[in-house]
Amino acid sequence: SLLYSAKEIYKSKGLDIDPNWHLVFLLLKENRDMTVMEIADKLKLSHPAVIKIILKMKCAGYLESDDHPTDKRKQLLNLSEKARRELPALEEEWRITEMLLSQLVGEDLYKSLGNIEQALADKSFQDRYKSVSTKRS
Repeated sequence: SLLYSAKEIYKSKGLDIDPNWHLVFLLLKENRDMTVMEIADKLKLSHPAVIKIILKMKCAGYLESDDHPTDKRKQLLNLSEKARRELPALEEEWRITEMLLSQLVGEDLYKSLGNIEQALADKSFQDRYKSVSTKRS
C-alpha cells in the first residue's frame, strides 16, 4: 500500500521514478562510481534485484555508466545530469515521506529499525523462524 501510494504521488508530481530507487539515488549521491556489486552489498539486495533497478533507472535517464578502468566486465554507475537536476525535488518528497512514516509509527522509527537490524544481525529472521516452527512441531 505504501509503495503504491508513493508511486501515485510521484506520478502526480511528474516524477518518473519508482519508490525502490530511493536508496540507489542516495548511495550514488554520496558515492560516485559504484559497481552493481557494491550497491548490492551496501543495500543487502541480490545482484539480480539491483540489476533490475539499475536497468529501469538507466532507461528513465537517471543513471550513466562507464567501463571499469581495470575490469571491463564491470560498470561504474553514476547519477546522470537529469538525476542531479531532479534530486532536490526528490529529496523533498523523501523528507515528507519520512515525516509521515514517523507519524504513523512514532518518533522512534529509526531507533526501532536500528533495533530490528541489530537483532537480525545477532540472529537471522530465518533462524528465528526455524526455532519457532520447531517448537510448534
